[in-house]
Amino acid sequence: MSISLSIVKQKKLDLIFSHLMKVNMALLMIGALVFLALLGYIPLKTLAIWYGLNIGVVVFRVVLIRMYNKDPKGERYIPLLLLGNVFSASVWSFGILSFFPDDVILQTFILFTVGGLAAGSTASSSALFKPFLAYIIILLCPYIVHFTFVSEHSLHFHMSVALGVYMIILMFIGQNIHESSHQLILANAENQELIEEMKIKTKAAEEAALVKSEFLANMSHEIRTPMNSIIGMTDLALDSSLNDKERNYIQKANLAAKNLLGIINDILDFSKMEAGKMEFFLTHFELKEVINHTLQLIKLVAQEKHISLRVKLDKDVPKYYFADPLRLEQVLINLANNAVKFSPEGSNITLSASLSQEDEENAWIEFCVEDEGIGISGKDQQKLFQSFTQADNSTQRKFGGTGLGLVISQKIVEMMDGKIWVESEEGEGSRFSFVVRMNKSSIDELVEVTKDSKTTMQLDIQKLRGIKVLLVEDNEMNQELAADLLERNGLQVKIANHGAEGVQMLKREDFDIVLMDIQMPVMDGYEATKHIRVDEAYKDVPIIAMSANVMHEDIEKAYASGMNDHIGKPINPEDMFRTMAKWYGQTKG
Repeated sequence: MSISLSIVKQKKLDLIFSHLMKVNMALLMIGALVFLALLGYIPLKTLAIWYGLNIGVVVFRVVLIRMYNKDPKGERYIPLLLLGNVFSASVWSFGILSFFPDDVILQTFILFTVGGLAAGSTASSSALFKPFLAYIIILLCPYIVHFTFVSEHSLHFHMSVALGVYMIILMFIGQNIHESSHQLILANAENQELIEEMKIKTKAAEEAALVKSEFLANMSHEIRTPMNSIIGMTDLALDSSLNDKERNYIQKANLAAKNLLGIINDILDFSKMEAGKMEFFLTHFELKEVINHTLQLIKLVAQEKHISLRVKLDKDVPKYYFADPLRLEQVLINLANNAVKFSPEGSNITLSASLSQEDEENAWIEFCVEDEGIGISGKDQQKLFQSFTQADNSTQRKFGGTGLGLVISQKIVEMMDGKIWVESEEGEGSRFSFVVRMNKSSIDELVEVTKDSKTTMQLDIQKLRGIKVLLVEDNEMNQELAADLLERNGLQVKIANHGAEGVQMLKREDFDIVLMDIQMPVMDGYEATKHIRVDEAYKDVPIIAMSANVMHEDIEKAYASGMNDHIGKPINPEDMFRTMAKWYGQTKG
C-alpha cells in the first residue's frame, strides 16, 4: 500500500502546528526572563528592541497559525515555517551577541537559556527536519564562532567545544525523532486507509446482507404461500373419508410437502443463526414424547425403504426436562432423516439416549443415531459441519438436501452447552452422537404446565365458537383453506381480497377478530392495520398477522404497524386457535 509524500508532509505540518502556539508562549516567557535578568547590565532601549523582535516572531507565527487553521492543506507552509525559525533563531543568536554582556555568569545563563530553546525545538519541530536544522544551526553556531574566534577568555573555548558537541547530539536526536515521526505518520496513514477500506467492505457486506435478507424473506413468502395450501388441503383431506389407495396418495403428498417445508425452515434457521437470532423457547416436556414424535415424523419414509427403526432409552435417563423440545427434536430429526436417506433398503437404524452425567439441577444426555448406510470417509467427515456442503457432489445429486442440516444441528447443540461428533467408516455405516445439557424437571411440573394440553384446542375453539372473523387474504386457495378450517369449527367468516377492502368492510360491519395477510395487492397488511388503528373505534380490535412472512424483521414490522400477534404459514391449527383465543379473551375481559 503506497501513501503519497504530500499526505505525510501534511500530517507533519499538523503535528508541528498543534504545538506552535505553546512554543510562542514559551518564547514570550523565556524572553521576558532574559529581559529581566539583563536589565541594569544592558541599556533598556537595546533590550526593548530585542524583546520587540521576539514579539514580532510570535506575531508572525500567530498569523501563520490563523492561516493554517483556515486552509491547512498545502506545502507552502514549510518555507514559511523555515522563515519563522530563521527569524527566531537570529533574534536569540545575532540579536543577543550584538549586546553580549561581559559578565561570565550572565553569559552562562544566556547559553543555558539558548540551549534549552534548542532542546525544546528538537521535540516540537523536528518532524520537518530542514526547518529544525536551520533553527539549530542559526541559534547555536554564532555562539560557537564567537567563543572560538572572538573571545579571548580560556573558559570560552571549552564552552565552544561543549556547545558544538551539544549541537551535534541535538541534530542526531532530531534526526531520530524525524524518522520516528515519519514512520509513525506513515503507519497511521496506512491504518486510516485500511479503516476506510474496512468501512467500505463493511458497508458492502451490510448491503449484501440486506439483499440476502430480502431475498430470503421473499423466497420464504413465495414458497410458504402455496405450501400453506398444499399442507392445509391435504390435512383436511386426511380428516375425511378416503379409501386406502387415496389415503396413501394424499399421505405421501402431505409428507413431501412437509419435507419441502423442512428444507425451507433449514434455510431460514441458517439465516437466523448467521445473524445471531436463533431463538429457544423453554418448556417442561417428557423426553419419551420427543423421541416418539421424531419416529412418527420419519416413519413413513422409513417404511417405504423397509427400514427398521429401533429405540434404546437407558433406564437411568431422567424422564422430564425444562428445555426447548422443538430444537432438540430438530436435531434428532435431522440426524434420523440423514440416516434413512443414506441407508439401504431393509437395514436398521437405532436411536439411543444415555445419561452422560448429572447434578441436582441438570442432566447431560448423550443421544446417538446409528445406521448401516454408506458410511463416510475420514476425509469427507471434515466437511460435514460446513455450510452448504455434503460429503461429495455425487451425494447431493443422488440424495438431495441443502447441506445445512448438520450445521444447524451443531449450532443448536452448542447453544445447549453440548457438542456433536461422528464416527464412521466408508461402507460400514455411521454413528452420529451429541451431548446436551438440559434442566431436569418433574412430572408435577409437567402436569402443571400441560394439564390442559389435550383439551386446550377444544377449549379454545369453544371460546371462539360463534365469533365473527374478518379474513383479509388475496390468495384464493388460502382463503378457502382458512375459511373451511374456521367455519367447520363454528366461527363466522367474511373475506376481504386485499387491505383496502378489509378496511372498508371493518367500517361497515363489526368483527371480533381480524386475520390479516401481509403481502397483498392494492394495500398490504401493514398499511391496512395502520389505517384501522387511526380510528379510535377500532383501537382494541385484535388484528393478527397470518402470513408467510416469517422472518424476524417481518414479525417486528407487524407489531410496529399495530398488529397484536403473528401466525406463520403454513398454518398450524392449534397455534391459530390458541392465538385467536388469547386475544379474543383479552378484549372481552
